[in-house]
Amino acid sequence: MIFKLAHQRAIFRNQRQATATILCDSRSALQAIQNVRNRSGQRIIHAILQAATEVQAGHISLRLQ
Repeated sequence: MIFKLAHQRAIFRNQRQATATILCDSRSALQAIQNVRNRSGQRIIHAILQAATEVQAGHISLRLQ
């Protein structure tokens, strides 16, 4: 949902490439996204990466902090 909102805002603001920043207060979540493993319970991480790929395909750079 966050990715969709960032994508929609970028389209309305500017037709050129934009950057969306997603803030997260969980260092372990950010680390899990960086180091994906094929273990059980990783479905949400794979869903996040899929959503990020879709946003980036729309010429929006993502920054996770």
